[in-house]
Amino acid sequence: MISIRYEKPSILNDISSEGHVVIEASAGTGKTYTLEHLVVDLLLDKDKECAIEEILVVTFTRRATAELRRRVREILTKILAQYEAQDASKSCAADIPHWVIDPDGAKRLRQAVLGFDRAEIFTIHSFCQKLLTENAFQNHQLFDLELVDEKALFAECYEDILRTKISTDPKLKRWFDAWLHPKVGGKIESLAKGLQEVYSSNGRLTRSENMPEAFRAPDLLFQNIEATTKAKDIKEAAPGWKTDILGHLLKPVADEMSRRKQSEGLYTYNDMLELVGQSLSPKADNPASNKSFLDALRQQYKYSLIDEFQDTDPVQWEIFRTIFVEGTNSHRLFLIGDPKQAIYKFRGADVWTYLRAVNEICPKSDDTASVSNRVVLEHNYRSTPEMVAAYNAIFKHMDGSQERSFFTNPEITYENPVEPNPKTDRVVRDMNDAPITSPAITALRINEGDKKETIAPRWLDWMLAEIESILWGAGQFKVPDKKEASGSRPVNASDIFVLTNSNAESREMGRLLHKRGIPYSFYRQGGLYESGEALDILALLQAIAQPKLRAARRAAYRTPFFAIPIRELADFDDSDAGERAQALLYEWREIAQEHAFTRLFRKIADDSGILLREILLGRGERALTNYQHILETLGEEASKGYKSLDDLIGWLARKIEGSDGEDDQDLQRLETDRPAVQVMTMHKSKGLEAEVVFIYGGFSSRNSGITTFINSDDPSAAEAERVTLTSVSKDYLGGNDSPQKTRVNQQAQWDSERVMYVAITRAKSRLYLCHAGPEAKYGRGGRHEALVRSLDRIHQDKSLPESLIKFIEFNPGYVHPDSRPSKKVTREDWDAAQETDVAITQDLPDWAGVRKKGRQLTAFSSVKKHDAPSADKTHEDEPDSPAAPAPDPRFGADTPMPWGGTDYGSFLHNVLEDLSDYSSALRCDDVDAWLALDEVKYVFEQRSKADRIGPEFTPYSARILFDTLRTPLALPGFDKPVAIAEIPMTKIAKEIDFHFPMPQENLDFARWPDDAPTIERGWIKGSIDLTFEHGVGGDSRVFIADWKSNFLKDYRPEAVARSLDDAYALQARIYTLAMVRMLGITNAQDYDARFGGCLYLMLRAMSPEQPSGYGVAICRPTWAQLCAWDNSLVEDPDTWNRPLPVFS
Repeated sequence: MISIRYEKPSILNDISSEGHVVIEASAGTGKTYTLEHLVVDLLLDKDKECAIEEILVVTFTRRATAELRRRVREILTKILAQYEAQDASKSCAADIPHWVIDPDGAKRLRQAVLGFDRAEIFTIHSFCQKLLTENAFQNHQLFDLELVDEKALFAECYEDILRTKISTDPKLKRWFDAWLHPKVGGKIESLAKGLQEVYSSNGRLTRSENMPEAFRAPDLLFQNIEATTKAKDIKEAAPGWKTDILGHLLKPVADEMSRRKQSEGLYTYNDMLELVGQSLSPKADNPASNKSFLDALRQQYKYSLIDEFQDTDPVQWEIFRTIFVEGTNSHRLFLIGDPKQAIYKFRGADVWTYLRAVNEICPKSDDTASVSNRVVLEHNYRSTPEMVAAYNAIFKHMDGSQERSFFTNPEITYENPVEPNPKTDRVVRDMNDAPITSPAITALRINEGDKKETIAPRWLDWMLAEIESILWGAGQFKVPDKKEASGSRPVNASDIFVLTNSNAESREMGRLLHKRGIPYSFYRQGGLYESGEALDILALLQAIAQPKLRAARRAAYRTPFFAIPIRELADFDDSDAGERAQALLYEWREIAQEHAFTRLFRKIADDSGILLREILLGRGERALTNYQHILETLGEEASKGYKSLDDLIGWLARKIEGSDGEDDQDLQRLETDRPAVQVMTMHKSKGLEAEVVFIYGGFSSRNSGITTFINSDDPSAAEAERVTLTSVSKDYLGGNDSPQKTRVNQQAQWDSERVMYVAITRAKSRLYLCHAGPEAKYGRGGRHEALVRSLDRIHQDKSLPESLIKFIEFNPGYVHPDSRPSKKVTREDWDAAQETDVAITQDLPDWAGVRKKGRQLTAFSSVKKHDAPSADKTHEDEPDSPAAPAPDPRFGADTPMPWGGTDYGSFLHNVLEDLSDYSSALRCDDVDAWLALDEVKYVFEQRSKADRIGPEFTPYSARILFDTLRTPLALPGFDKPVAIAEIPMTKIAKEIDFHFPMPQENLDFARWPDDAPTIERGWIKGSIDLTFEHGVGGDSRVFIADWKSNFLKDYRPEAVARSLDDAYALQARIYTLAMVRMLGITNAQDYDARFGGCLYLMLRAMSPEQPSGYGVAICRPTWAQLCAWDNSLVEDPDTWNRPLPVFS
């Protein structure tokens, strides 16, 4: 058998073969790749024979554990397969770092593959659980310990102690009464939340240094609260009074937790680490009590590789220190991590523990030896060379100039900039596959604004337009992809990350993306139980459990399960509909009492019609997914034992109050599998990468909720005090000048620097940032503070070419080249007057029939043609069979003129939709000058390609649209004609979508929207091409317009009216009715004052050179006619099939 050479990472040759090792791995430097090859290196070490089960590998998430197991198995199998092929030609060159795989080495690899099920690769918690279960006898633990949810156990213990001790012990009761005193607004729920937060955070409370002794006794505190007139007075007089109360009341609850765990054999995830730590520590009365356990572990493991070690905490470090460092020289510990990516403090991670551990096992030295126990991964394999150079400039460490450096923590700096992969093939290309040198980082520089309402919207608008440009516009580009034959592919929506500072910002971003028609999804979005859907289900279950309680019923009636408008709630119980609703609650309760919860949840969905109604009312896929997900998880919880409805209500309530962030049940499911922009918080982005990254949010605030900080001027000191501030006890900090407040702010700034580092380094090809300039009073703090410092420096120094970082100066008149108005304006955007929630209780028996045949959501074109419903807006109303163009004196015989048809009609509509500034047609003397404008030229070029309309038709198309926009229109109610191009773009909306109830007998238009109707015949939907407002102040009116590209023999007003009466009268009626409903108009006076009319604009005919009204038809019925139209559609269904005189 011949030996082969197999390439290995060169960094492995730099690692010492003796002693403990620290590997610092900046973002994108191939940490996991190095880790998997390090396992192979240890297996092949001939001097220290090692089996796969003697290498302990610990990661910090289940996902990372699964990936690492897969990758280690794959590399072992791959090397072994290459050896067994006995093909020397596949050996790597002898002059590059490599392993020599000989028969002995192959034997070790084969044993590792065959015994891979014994590989010790765990999360920290699963490792500790394994130690506890396998060594229960040595640890003096029960063999059948039960893992329980900490929050559920804490809630039970808190309720018991509240009843048995706090209410009976005079001193404890006084503290409790002080918390609940009406003058300070304390609530029992906030007390429970604060105690839970402190208990779960592994921190501890400390008395405020500013707390007067006179307030430390409960009676004195209570008396002082009694004497105050305002809540803020007690806060100023006794800062930290809430913290003191939490400290006193937590002890009896914590003692009860310990008692139950001990007596009932219970433990939580946090207990796992504590129990292992206790088992490894010698007892005071028996120093050798831990020896057998410790010896067994040291005999089992020779090496330990700890991944993501920057996310450790003192308890975890003490476990590994005791096993592999303390009292032994024959074991090796490899710590892999990056302190710059230590961002999980809210989960208990402590970067100061990492720094202490690293300095303990591998102190820094000036030794320049070829091998070391402290190595740094130097090459970035994730990003393009331009991106690496750009963010190196941002993170650059400025010696002696902390105010110009990104990192301000002296213990965590960027002294070792990464270098691009020397073998990189990451080249960004244009759509023709030519390399391009566009900037790696683009920063929109906004140098004005003193509040979020100024900075954030400008950045948002620009960012959304840039996303559209990358997906569909001039900004499209290609990225490397080895799966493609050409080696590259266009960027799609899934290649784009939008990173936010909070879940609330993620939801806001999702709403805006949806409004622009950009596909998106939330990546592993937590907060399922923080959603409105969870609260809806909780309210419904509480009403089912106690249907006699009026308050419970009313809360349920307000949810989408019943959708009763609040104005009807007062008299609802006494109505027939209220009786039917209450009967339904009792029916559901009977099923719950049978413990048939699967049937109950299915029946709730069916009887309420919740899923159907959410679809009809267009609230999006997110709500539907959440309702289904929560009901399914409730069913799973019910199946775990003999659970009552009250048990499920308590379980759901605890989840809503605050579920474990590591609980996969709290992750919201993806709404869609199609390519979509990924929206997530900066924290969730860690470990991920994307071709394009946008960073939004965090302009002012850094964090919220629980804050754990080191209450010492030297946070790295082992004895430094670790303190927890809960969301309800931050009064401990005192004033802005207090030492505690100063420390919290400084450590929060350091945390933000690391979070922003993680966010920035996710980008592979493009990164987009907002830069609030020095003159901006808002947006220069929060998460962005470090980034702003660096961007200020780079902008001032002007040391980088635009191929790396480009600054775009924003001014009030700036418009993104690809900017366009929102594609969608849905029912969610209408004001309260248009809320038409469909109440199931108004006609409950009919829902069974509806479920069988389903409600219809029908497009106008389907009604007109009596076709199947269509969900997309098309221009099917344009003649489908091409008509020969009539002679037009504006064009010569040699001008190509397209024939009629839907394709060309859609093209003209799309151009008008994409143009962002109609007034440009007035500013140009002729069509050639207009077509030469950058935006106009770009829109025509892109739309010609997308809609497959030949460029030879551009001169004709541009001329007819140019003339249309400039043609004066004689609008009803106004003496002076006005052209579309004269209407400010701020008063124009394009493509407004609407959902319109099909007329029915009980749909009284005159009463709309005061009475929410039951929709029996279904809905019709449509999209209005153009909506604009004309006039000043109270004399302004709203008009709607429809673009038409039809060929007519005669375009005089009376001829156009006759033609439209034949083809579009029904559409005009429906669009007019829809707009009047959108405007909330309910009487003739409002109608005359606010609605102008419906215009049909014939694009091929309109011209300023033609007589007034040429190519234009205007429909404006009286209020009485409008109501009659509505009634006629109800009373005479045949009117759907007959021409209706509207224009003539």
